[in-house]
Parts: sequence; C-alpha cells; structure tokens
Amino acid sequence: MKLLGGVLDFFYPPRCLVCDKSGAIVHPACRPALAFILEPFCSYCGFPLASSASRCTSGLCVRPLPDRSLDLARSVFRHSGGARDGVLRLKYRGVSSVSEWLVSEMAGAAQRYGLDQAQGVVAVPLHTRRLRERGYNQAGLLAQGLAHYLHLPYLQSGLVRGRETRSQVGLNGSERLMNVQGAFEWRAAHLNKQNLILVDDVLTTGATLAECAAALKAGGAGRVMALTATREMRS
Repeated sequence: MKLLGGVLDFFYPPRCLVCDKSGAIVHPACRPALAFILEPFCSYCGFPLASSASRCTSGLCVRPLPDRSLDLARSVFRHSGGARDGVLRLKYRGVSSVSEWLVSEMAGAAQRYGLDQAQGVVAVPLHTRRLRERGYNQAGLLAQGLAHYLHLPYLQSGLVRGRETRSQVGLNGSERLMNVQGAFEWRAAHLNKQNLILVDDVLTTGATLAECAAALKAGGAGRVMALTATREMRS
C-alpha cells in the first residue's frame, strides 16, 4: 500500500489540503490556516481551554478520560477542514505524502509536549480481518514514521486487538466504552515501566486509547501518552 501510494503521488502530484492547488500536501503559506490545537489544556478532560481558566466551562468540557490508564492525550489539529481531509486520505486511500506530512507535524507536537522523552512508540492496532481488508493500518503508518523521526523503538506487534469490535463511528461515549472494553491485549515481553507514546489517527472520546493504555499498563508499561493527528471537539 505504501508503494502504491508513492506511485500514485508520482503520477498524480499531491494537492494542497487547504487551497487545493498542486505542488505540496500543504503549502507553507497555507499551513497557518489549519486548525491547530494549542495550549493551555483542561485539567479535567484534557481538551484545549478557551481561556486561562483551569477547567472548561460549558461546551468543550465533555467528560474526563474514561480511566487513568491513559496519562496524557494530545492532538495536533482539530478534526476539521484540511486536517480532517488529510486523515481521510490516509485512512481510506493510503496516500503516502499525507502520512509523511502528518508524521512531521506529530513529531513537532511530541517535542513541544515532551513526549519525545518516551522509550517507545505503539500504534492502536486493527483486528486481523480488518487489516487484511484494508491492507494497512493507518495508525501503524503514523507510529512507525513517528518512531523513526524521534529515534525511538517502534513496538510493532505486541499490542493486539484480541476481539473484533464494530466501528466506533456513530456511537456515543458510553457505547464506545462498552464496544472496546477488554478488546486489547499486550502479548510481548514485559515492558519494564517503559514510558510509551500511543498513536492513533483521530481522538474522539478517548475510549479506544484508554483501553489500549490499560492493556499496555497490564503489560508493564509506565506512563502511556496518547498522540493523534486530529481530535474531534464535541459539545
């Protein structure tokens, strides 16, 4: 899939996610138009704050993270506009230039928030059947690229989705939690308190990331810090 994406990029040069002109996946002049998520963050739900208050008031503060297995959650962009289009291109078309661009933006965020001090990078896994159907795991592409960018080990095969779950699209927060509860396992060597970056493409309620973090903690991980390309902002 990555090779195919590279061939397509060669014959069909990338078009900017912001202005739709050819030449780059995002032109430098267009980058400020993307919906970056910036500090400060709510101490309760982890979403960005609209002011210097320590907690959101109404609108953004939806719920706390589902459990405390997930120590930190950060995302680069809001799931809207060009960033959303980029994630969809990666998720459903495997466009390699999008992967490389998202990795560079995620690496910058990891360094800003001190996540690059981790000892390894892990991706949210797909079930084997869905992986066969799609041919690649978009979270895995991002995690592998991020690990290379940050000079960290990519722990590729230890975290598995032990049972197949339905798509989270269209489910509310409690349904998402029930859907993924107990779905993930760590099946490799003990992690010996390693601090890990857990990578996915989109963060919505945090349910999937929290379940993955719980599995990593059961496998001996220290801090588990989630990093996603985009985050859906829900009221």
